[in-house]
Amino acid sequence: MALTYDDGPIPGRTDAVLAALDRAGVPATFFTVGYLVRSYPDIVRRTVDSGHVVANHTYRHEILTYLSNSGIVSTIDRADAALRATGVNPARLVRPPGGNTNSRVKSAIEGAGYRQVMWTWGPLDYKPISAWTISSGIINHAKDGAVFVLHDGSGNYRNTAAAVDRIVSTLHARGYCFGVLDNQGNIVPSGSGAPAEPEVDQCAPPTQTAPDSAGVGVVDTARGFWYLRDPLNVRTTGFYYGNPGDYPFMGDWDGDGVDTPGLYRRSDGYVYLRNSNTSGIADVAFLFGNPGDLPVPGDFNGDGFDTVSLYRPDETRFYIINQLGSGGAGLGAADYEVSFGSPGDQPIAGDFDGDGVDTVGIYRSSSGLVSFAASPATSFFYGSANDYALMGAYEGGAKDTIGVYRENGTMFYLRSSNTSGAADHEFSYGKRGFIPIVGYFGDLHGTSMPPQSDVCEFPVAES
Repeated sequence: MALTYDDGPIPGRTDAVLAALDRAGVPATFFTVGYLVRSYPDIVRRTVDSGHVVANHTYRHEILTYLSNSGIVSTIDRADAALRATGVNPARLVRPPGGNTNSRVKSAIEGAGYRQVMWTWGPLDYKPISAWTISSGIINHAKDGAVFVLHDGSGNYRNTAAAVDRIVSTLHARGYCFGVLDNQGNIVPSGSGAPAEPEVDQCAPPTQTAPDSAGVGVVDTARGFWYLRDPLNVRTTGFYYGNPGDYPFMGDWDGDGVDTPGLYRRSDGYVYLRNSNTSGIADVAFLFGNPGDLPVPGDFNGDGFDTVSLYRPDETRFYIINQLGSGGAGLGAADYEVSFGSPGDQPIAGDFDGDGVDTVGIYRSSSGLVSFAASPATSFFYGSANDYALMGAYEGGAKDTIGVYRENGTMFYLRSSNTSGAADHEFSYGKRGFIPIVGYFGDLHGTSMPPQSDVCEFPVAES
């Protein structure tokens, strides 16, 4: 597959992306803007010297469908001349800005001796989204021959650069390699006709790192003790957080890609969030909702940060809010509301289609009905009566799928797709009366642990 970057070169921004690619040891193809090339020729030379390919993104980032045929040829010829003036040999490839093209534009480009190059998928990383959202989207859309479009010239360049390490390490572990685009737009390794001679990624064997997948845990709400199960080594890390009776959940409150504890005090509507999987006091606290509401954590606007929305059982209504409160103050009105489900349903939320935005839904424990409030609506059956539903990316990637916890037997049954069928993963964990949780826990560092026999038969990680 190929990573490609548009809209540079820009000092600082392109430099950050180049440094990230260098650390990861993979090459990329950069579609550059001509007037920026003339302003920053040293960055272009450094890009090629670092083993990457440079190509054409017009002279002034013009929308080519607005130009005449002669105007199209003029802007791409000027951009090509600017690249050659730096002393490099650019690829004869043109990517129309914004992907705005048609048969006339394509014919004009090819008539001038270039080849139009588009892309397979892009995470819209020029928007203010997190590195985790960027990398998750690419990981979820990975396939042989994929060409991904990212942006070294946008204001979100820090997150674009930060995403490289997780993209490369995860996809290396799955057997993918990275190459550059040749003059025909094909993905090639070094010495296969690319205009530059990059040190192309040789696809190192998988390393023994923690899997990019959700883990599960349980919380003893009578004592406020959390047990997190490491999905790699099946060991438990534990810590105290909260008061007896608090309702537990997990979310990525600070956008660092790691899910950490949250508590909802249903007696008064207070939310208490912590930014590490350790004992301690809340990092964020605020008031939202009414007594008796149920918390629904999720990233409902795709910005890479989870917030705490609510489900009001007596109204069968979700109250969605895209910000966190602070200072113990009230949060205010919801951003929008969703009426969905029936009395007695469990609220759920997750990224059901891998687009980086969470959607609400319900689990009807009386029948095992799973239903998402999406368009088009999606429904299927999974689990048994009285199961507790959990949404998570159990096999990695960006797409959340259904899982259930069966208290009678303390069994987790996790599925790798949002369809009816048998569990893909099942195991015993927890203790009757504990509340199940799910999240990506990152590196676990417990601070206190009760006797090993307190939670199943699993080994305990002392720290």
